[in-house]
Amino acid sequence: MRLASWVLWGVLSCICTFACSEPDRSAGTGGTSAAAGAGGQSVGAGGSAGHAGQSGQGDARSFLDQLWSAQCERILKCSIPDDDVSFFGLYLETQARCLDAFRELLGEEPPIQDLLTKIADGSVRLVPAQVAACLAEMRDCSRQSNFGFGPACRAALEGDVPTGGECSRWEECAGDAYCKRDTGTCPGHCVPLGEPGASCQVDHDCQEANGYAFCDRSGDAPVCKRVPFGALASLGKSCSAKPKQVTEVVLCEKDLWCDAPDPSAAVGTCRAPIANGGACDSENDVCVAGHSCRDEISCKPMAIGRSEGAPCDVTAARYCDSFAGLVCTAGECHRPGDGTRGAACVSSDILERVTCAHGLYCNASNGSMGTCEPLLTAGAACRSADECATGTCSGTCAANYCGG
Repeated sequence: MRLASWVLWGVLSCICTFACSEPDRSAGTGGTSAAAGAGGQSVGAGGSAGHAGQSGQGDARSFLDQLWSAQCERILKCSIPDDDVSFFGLYLETQARCLDAFRELLGEEPPIQDLLTKIADGSVRLVPAQVAACLAEMRDCSRQSNFGFGPACRAALEGDVPTGGECSRWEECAGDAYCKRDTGTCPGHCVPLGEPGASCQVDHDCQEANGYAFCDRSGDAPVCKRVPFGALASLGKSCSAKPKQVTEVVLCEKDLWCDAPDPSAAVGTCRAPIANGGACDSENDVCVAGHSCRDEISCKPMAIGRSEGAPCDVTAARYCDSFAGLVCTAGECHRPGDGTRGAACVSSDILERVTCAHGLYCNASNGSMGTCEPLLTAGAACRSADECATGTCSGTCAANYCGG
């Protein structure tokens, strides 16, 4: 079964990192890097930055596998105040299953296939010397809202397109630049990341350097702004709940999270994960492993039905495993169809394409139930990139991948 969209597809599009057309360089709250695991090995001997062809593509696949493994470590080990991320961890449960899901979720997606093609023809190169730093960056719990992606991972892939040259993804650009695309246009052009005061459209247009960089929209025109980082805060100390609204970004020490008094508060307090039965008031509150604040009252254990026929009851925090294509029907977990063309599927959350096989998408014009249909070819009318075989939609499916 194909694993693809979820409510956090926007998050997943940066979990895939190199499937993103442009890197997100935002920072979050929550501590120092998690311990390195098996995914921390660097690309093996023989990986060359300048070699195209099958060997370069093989090195890239190995790198992506290590990258996804590092991301799984963050999901499962870091205290991240984001309900999408916490549910991701609850559903995937183990490092092995998480990595398998990433391979299925992203491995056949058009952005990844396009990247591998560009590595094979030499227009994008893997830089083995940068791999270890990228993986360490990816595990860093303090980089929560973008799953660790930052300058070190940007340096792990390199292109030759100079400033002003045409591009379809940021990895094609030389140096520290990104592929700027006006809405609905392709190709884009390679543009240097913006220093403070430079014009911008989104956060990842801005140069991170040694601070938290973002696109500030508080003035007459959006410009890049950079806020310095302060020392890590310990248990009970103040932290930055909204980095864009402070003059110094203060993150919490490892294994802590920043608990804001209300959704609009810029400053919170560093707190340990909430124990079973402990009071909470938001789905973003961090509970101990295996628990969630789904009812926004207290942290409760969640049960996940992982096979057909397993009992389910949302009111009792018993859910069906979306990654297995299961939905709750009349108190039991079931698959809506067999994933083949014309089979029933569900277009909401991750079930949008988990319930359809590779090469198909869930066509649901009304409501959440639909049928599995072949991905659309170039020139076909489309509503979203997920419908297109090339992964790019601007009213019609593009002939080639461009941005996302």
